[in-house]
Amino acid sequence: PVDDVEQAPQCAMLFVIAENEELFNNEDHAIKAHARAKGPKKLVTIPGITHYGIYLAKRAEAERLAIEWFDAVLERGSTDHYPLALMGKARILAASGDPSTFNDAIDAFDKVIRDLKDKPEYVEEAMLAKGRLYFNRQKWKEAAQVFFEMQSNPAFTRNRPEVFAKLARSYEEQGKLKEALEAYTPFVAPPFENYVEFSAEARVRAAEIVLKQGDKAKAFRLIKDTVSRMYKLANHPVAGPHTEKATRMYNALTNEPTAPAEA
Repeated sequence: PVDDVEQAPQCAMLFVIAENEELFNNEDHAIKAHARAKGPKKLVTIPGITHYGIYLAKRAEAERLAIEWFDAVLERGSTDHYPLALMGKARILAASGDPSTFNDAIDAFDKVIRDLKDKPEYVEEAMLAKGRLYFNRQKWKEAAQVFFEMQSNPAFTRNRPEVFAKLARSYEEQGKLKEALEAYTPFVAPPFENYVEFSAEARVRAAEIVLKQGDKAKAFRLIKDTVSRMYKLANHPVAGPHTEKATRMYNALTNEPTAPAEA
């Protein structure tokens, strides 16, 4: 950051360094950058660790230092640093992975949504992060509420395929199959079908729902279309397992004694 620090003269900066840094000289990097910084700043050395210790053994301490720094910035009130500090704190809490910080992370993102209404890019990120937290905790009702609000807002455009996919899954897990199918349906055609990290699974899950509803012919058509469009994705790290499942479903339906018509 030495060459960049002077380009952000009003930026509040926290420098956290390892006492036994082995990849470069702290004096020539973080310490020099701290000396050049013009805005609010703080330098902290974590004793007894090498470079990667801050990501491993001392990760919790580094997160605590970051949150304390963001809180100090937030206590100054409505400054130019307030939005970044507010979002920064929420990101740290969400990324910690500590179950005890889950509610704190939700509260932090809610505060972003309330306080930064004039900054839609922050609100969109906060809502998506909040929805992901609920989704990953399998809090399906809460996740569906967040993702439904997002998909209803045309201003939120950056992550719409993920929003629809997670909304559909959240409905499905609640047994709301009609609503789930409606949310999966956009993945059957462009532009959503091009986002294969979501569309492959969405198409398979949609076909499974249609089968549960008793429309074997419609499910067969969807699975056949999925296989014909996505068969080359067998080695894709995300879409691959779902395209393979689609192929198995297609073969199973084709080999049934009363195979559905292909029309």
